[in-house]
Amino acid sequence: MKKITAYFLTLVFYASILPWSVQSATFYNYNVHKLIFDNTYLTDGQFNDLITKGPWVDVRAYAPVGTLRDGTVDWTAYIQAAINSVTTGAHVLIPDGKYLVTSTITLSNGTKLRGQGRNFPGPASPHKGTQLIFTGTGPCIKGGGGGTAVYNVEISDIEIVASGAAITDNTAVGILLTAHDSFVTKNAIWNFKAGSGIEIYADGTFTSGNNISSNWVHSCNRSLYLHGTTGNTTSVVQYNFFNGGSATGTRTCIDAQQGANYNYYLFNDLETADRGMILNGAWNQVIGNTTEFLTAGTSIHITLGVNSLENKILSHNFISEVTTNISDLGTRNEYLGGRAAGGAGTYVGNKLIGGLKIDGSFLSQRGIDSFAANDNTPSIVGNNYFLTSNSSTDNLVITDFLGGEGSKVITIVGWTSSHTTTVKDNHGTGGNLYLNGDWVVADWNTLTLLYINTRWIEIGRTPAP
Repeated sequence: MKKITAYFLTLVFYASILPWSVQSATFYNYNVHKLIFDNTYLTDGQFNDLITKGPWVDVRAYAPVGTLRDGTVDWTAYIQAAINSVTTGAHVLIPDGKYLVTSTITLSNGTKLRGQGRNFPGPASPHKGTQLIFTGTGPCIKGGGGGTAVYNVEISDIEIVASGAAITDNTAVGILLTAHDSFVTKNAIWNFKAGSGIEIYADGTFTSGNNISSNWVHSCNRSLYLHGTTGNTTSVVQYNFFNGGSATGTRTCIDAQQGANYNYYLFNDLETADRGMILNGAWNQVIGNTTEFLTAGTSIHITLGVNSLENKILSHNFISEVTTNISDLGTRNEYLGGRAAGGAGTYVGNKLIGGLKIDGSFLSQRGIDSFAANDNTPSIVGNNYFLTSNSSTDNLVITDFLGGEGSKVITIVGWTSSHTTTVKDNHGTGGNLYLNGDWVVADWNTLTLLYINTRWIEIGRTPAP
């Protein structure tokens, strides 16, 4: 028995040899797979048989002989027929070319849908790689939904571009999955200007264990959208390039809504958008990402939504160029070791317990807000570190702090400005400040309080240095 060795080759055939080719006196590069028998190419008959009986299914086997792959012919039914023909775990190959897709292509468990590379926008003649031109509404490629998740799906090396109605349809999506243990890798998705590039949707069932990596997504209203309150969990989003480009509306690179929990966002490049990342889930880790070229003056790099809980934003995420870097309130989130805009990229190491509101002004200083001048019931909303402010009033007495919630901890740093300020222990007279005696402000002494059941409880104080 002859030994069979499999190779992946780029082969050039004269157009008249292959039955699915365009008949002309031009050479075409098909980038096809081909087996070699001891260095002998398969015969034409063997190769034609291979596209239906090999370890993959080639979508050309389900289209009429001679069907063009130049973006003018609707391939939706042919691609779907190829997918429907395979058993779980089989590969479906879409060779290089341009394929018009007019409605949703649906994947089942274990489908491995592969192209032969992505071609970035720009002049390309002949086209290199696999491009799906989507003109429909809703998703171009979909797996799962309606309370059912697919498993072990892979989508890779495909370019998906919105055209026609898909450009302005806010339901249009390049890839939409309700899935477990699936991979979306090395794809290029662009021009879904009102919709999303990639969506992972917990549609009546939770999703988990997915890997979204090394994708290039451009000019989509949302580059990546994780949503559905059932829960998008334990997934990895890494090494992607997300760029809002010419999308309409509020362009967002990563929109991870409530239920997007226990995920890792690693080393992604988020650019040219109005929001770098919306993080409204819990127990996520955001590590080594870059946000830049966001809309000056109005954009927010990282938004921690009201449902965000115990996320860690750490390890030198590089945040640059605009006034608002991190905003909104969550609970027990941590911001550690990041790099912020303003003040020559100051490193900060804050662990802000009970809420997080950081903007460019005090990230680039020392992570501390000042109380309003001469206020005897100052607000502590939005931060955990405060500097006393008493510009003109001697014997200012602070009797309460407004905005306490949960188990929030605040630290107050003293600054006298040559005027006396006292935080009054008033629990014996019906007040909310339970202190170990009055705290008299001195330059750089500190008082730390814990909020429990409408009361501020002293947990520590340090003297002036």
